Amino acid sequence: MPSSLTPIFSLLAAMPSPAYVLSWMPDALAGSIPSLTEIHQRTTESSDARIRVTINPEARVSVTFVGPVPTPVSCGAAVALTVEVINQAFVTSRLQARMTGSIPARANLMLDPLPLKGAPIEFRALHIILTTPGTQDITISFRLQNESPDFGGNNRVHFLMRCLPYNVIQTKP
Repeated sequence: MPSSLTPIFSLLAAMPSPAYVLSWMPDALAGSIPSLTEIHQRTTESSDARIRVTINPEARVSVTFVGPVPTPVSCGAAVALTVEVINQAFVTSRLQARMTGSIPARANLMLDPLPLKGAPIEFRALHIILTTPGTQDITISFRLQNESPDFGGNNRVHFLMRCLPYNVIQTKP
């Protein structure tokens, strides 16, 4: 590992766990938001798919999909996609993601809410939960907090995901 990355990894190791950060939430709110442990338990497997977000020196966001399309999972299970952030502007604001276009019914999207650290390369986990069986057309747009969105469509990634009823997953040989 290059010695220039050592301070970054030591900062990451010193950060409190996400469960600790969310522990201040009132019980009424915490019950309606799934905990990170619940999300992890519902995740059937991490995908090799990766979304690459590039923030150029002008803080404009562009997105590409790298790797294979996520494999089908049982409906209600979270699919974990890795978001690789190439931060050429050394931005420290929050990266936001949302579904755009024709949003599938009862689909959820969760991206790590912590702000970027300004490092040249960072990774985030993006969880997508589909509840309706079948193939879904997914479009996700990314932007930086307090920055204007890109009107040219460079900040969007488009792919297909499929979820199967639970009993179909269980009966596979």
